[in-house]
Amino acid sequence: STVVCARCGGRLCFGRSKGKRGDYYDYFFCVARQQKRNGCDLPWLPAHEVEMAVEHCYRRLTLPAETAETLRFQLDAILAKRSAFATAEREHQRQRLAQLQREQDKILKLHYADALPFEKVAEEQRRIARQSEEAVRILEAADVEAKLVMDNLEAIISDLTSPVTAYRSGSAATRRY
Repeated sequence: STVVCARCGGRLCFGRSKGKRGDYYDYFFCVARQQKRNGCDLPWLPAHEVEMAVEHCYRRLTLPAETAETLRFQLDAILAKRSAFATAEREHQRQRLAQLQREQDKILKLHYADALPFEKVAEEQRRIARQSEEAVRILEAADVEAKLVMDNLEAIISDLTSPVTAYRSGSAATRRY
């Protein structure tokens, strides 16, 4: 919990209690009061009131536009380096797949020329298949990672620029735990 007691500075924790009629009540309580550490007298607080107070604080927080642009520029530079690495890795894996295909073709030619026994052909085919699958997994992972990073960059900047919007978009569980 990042919410603290206004009276003693102790942490506020979320709780849920079941009332006599079976209804549930969401609330926050001061951990220091519960553990009788400092004589705090803060009563339990309805969760919606604490959430409104947090939202009010977040409304006052803003990332200046120039800072957001600087951050965007720096992140773009980092992503460009990472993208260059990913591009090089993809090219390496494509070359690896092409090499494995050439090896497979050579093995088949040797087998057809009766220069390589079937057992050795089967062994080599299994090795090539394993290495090909690994190369394809690496290629797919590099593609997914690059797309995820780029897709999330603007969302991250937006959340930093307007934390209240990010807070509001979170579920109750996200806001409370």
